[in-house]
Amino acid sequence: MTSRPLAASDFQMLRDALDQDKYDHDSPLDYAEDGTESVVYEDGHGPIAVFRYSKELTTLRISAVWCDNADRMRNAKVAIKFFNDTLAKATVHGFKELIFNTESPSLAAFCTERLGFEKRGSEYVRNVGV
Repeated sequence: MTSRPLAASDFQMLRDALDQDKYDHDSPLDYAEDGTESVVYEDGHGPIAVFRYSKELTTLRISAVWCDNADRMRNAKVAIKFFNDTLAKATVHGFKELIFNTESPSLAAFCTERLGFEKRGSEYVRNVGV
């Protein structure tokens, strides 16, 4: 499994991923917005997910879209890899928390049960360095 920056050639894949998802998302252009960093995670079968970071003082806010919501095994593996990578980056760069919102009960449960996030209001928060 590898990761790389989102490229202009990825925009159709990103649009297709956003269009297939039953949950509301930002537009593809938001993934290329100034002040954000977007990363594609993929394996030998192709792209799995696109993650976007935005920085808010000592917080990294995360947005994600999965290329196939039904592919739970690949999605779980990439979520674990992404959050481990992100925790390492956040620690090095002095961030204190990772935050995301989701409408997906299964993603919320996975992130709280397996990745150490806790629900705070409508957001899911993971303290960095804990």
